[in-house]
Amino acid sequence: NGGTIISDGDGKPVNLPKKLKPGEKRDPREAQIDHIDPKKPKDKSKPPGSNSNSNLQVLSGEENLRKSNN
Repeated sequence: NGGTIISDGDGKPVNLPKKLKPGEKRDPREAQIDHIDPKKPKDKSKPPGSNSNSNLQVLSGEENLRKSNN
């Protein structure tokens, strides 16, 4: 894919993360690593997810935010 990072969520390219300067807003298409099964589930009856590669996915910041609001 020519070195392009693709979101595991929507399949669209995401941008490399960068260090922000004070007052800068984060790029909503910035790549973020997300736990598929959360480390601290909202539902306390569910077991916590692991840091294993099989429990990680690449999402854009906007996708990760939408996921955390569900």
